Amino acid sequence: MFPWNKKKNKRKAAKKKKQTSKKKQAQLKKRFGFIAGTIVVLVITGFGIYSWSGTASGRSALLQIGVGRYHGEVRRNIDTALSNLLAKYGATNSIYFYIDGNDSISCLTVPVPEDVSYWEAVLDIEKSIEPIGARTLWGERLEKPASAWRRGRAKGRELEVMRLDLGVKGAATHTLVLYPAEAAEVDVRWQQPSDLMTVTKLLGPTDIPTIALVVDDWGYYDNARTKALLNMNVPFTMAIIPDQSYSRRFALRGTELALPEQASGSGPLKQRLDAGCPVRFSLSGANQDLHLRRREIILHLPMQPFDETVNAGRNPVTTESSEKEIGNLLDDALNSLPGIVGVNNHMGSKATADEKTMQRLMTELKKRDLFFLDSRTTRVSVAEDAALAEDVPYLYNYTFLDLGESSEQEVRRLLGQLERAALRNGMVVGICHPHANTVAVLQKEIPELVSRGIRFVTLSEMFALQGATVPD
Repeated sequence: MFPWNKKKNKRKAAKKKKQTSKKKQAQLKKRFGFIAGTIVVLVITGFGIYSWSGTASGRSALLQIGVGRYHGEVRRNIDTALSNLLAKYGATNSIYFYIDGNDSISCLTVPVPEDVSYWEAVLDIEKSIEPIGARTLWGERLEKPASAWRRGRAKGRELEVMRLDLGVKGAATHTLVLYPAEAAEVDVRWQQPSDLMTVTKLLGPTDIPTIALVVDDWGYYDNARTKALLNMNVPFTMAIIPDQSYSRRFALRGTELALPEQASGSGPLKQRLDAGCPVRFSLSGANQDLHLRRREIILHLPMQPFDETVNAGRNPVTTESSEKEIGNLLDDALNSLPGIVGVNNHMGSKATADEKTMQRLMTELKKRDLFFLDSRTTRVSVAEDAALAEDVPYLYNYTFLDLGESSEQEVRRLLGQLERAALRNGMVVGICHPHANTVAVLQKEIPELVSRGIRFVTLSEMFALQGATVPD
């Protein structure tokens, strides 16, 4: 090799080494800059999170993700946020209930000025607490009997109060009872969440002859007959047809039932408890009439009849419906009708006689924790076997009290059959409709049945009684 080639290669090697060294230095600089920048960002972010966690909204967010030690502080922050508004409204009677021996919930009554609607009051309250990350967890209208007010004849909103629970998701800090300021102050009897009742304490022994009355076809109209039924002093179950003009309006008439909390697997009570709102209360002056007006909401699901010329309603379940299609029908109804806890069939003689259709339906009901009441529109129904196979709570209709516009005499005769079945069997279900003659007979005869020792309950209450095999 020539000497000048050796020198040339040495120069190339030295140059390459120098370039590599510079490249490494640049890479190290870049890496160090990235690490340093990341550290700065983390420090700034950490400082920001630390600062934010010390704010009212930060404490609310931390409580929402489960940092329970901030419950008391969030409650005090909401107290501060509401102080001006509640002082203007004249809120009184604040007491505290301790949950599980630690976290407390502030309970108070709030008179709503005569020129402010309940909806406006709710918006005022929500606007006050929104900046600190709190919100309304539960809202519920509660009827108050006129006899409970010290004033004369109460009407309109004077017959109602409103429950409002505030806090963060899953953790209530306040339970408010809103009432009209134009009426005398409402007397609320607060109850500890731990004061649980058994079904027999609520409803009495299991051996009393019992009828679960179900009224079908709610949703088509709102008239004198539906109003008369709702004003009756008897608990009953409302089976609501989906997608009708008044369906949602009647679904909102559901009430809490005479059930121990642990027996309430669905419905408004469970929804309130799931939202983290455990406080219970009763309204003093609430008489027996109010207690008897318990209303349970179920879905009156259109199903295919044998007679193909009969209109079964919109989107009925048919023997051709797939499991997915049935599930979609249930979900649509559940999304539009609050408080649904079970299902019964509207028509459906062909659908309930088909094993595959009933198996598909029960599978979907099981997924959604819904019970099934077989209306028994056919003697060859296979719904019971399908429900037992899927472990779906099941009841069946003993008799219809009316078919079309039955005469009062016929309704009275069938009601007598139902009474005798209750005396003989202990617990039975009867179905009727909002027909004029039916309403007239029920208004007259139900007080007579009660005086003869017949107990009326909703379907869920009947399930609870059936499960209470040993009286207290």
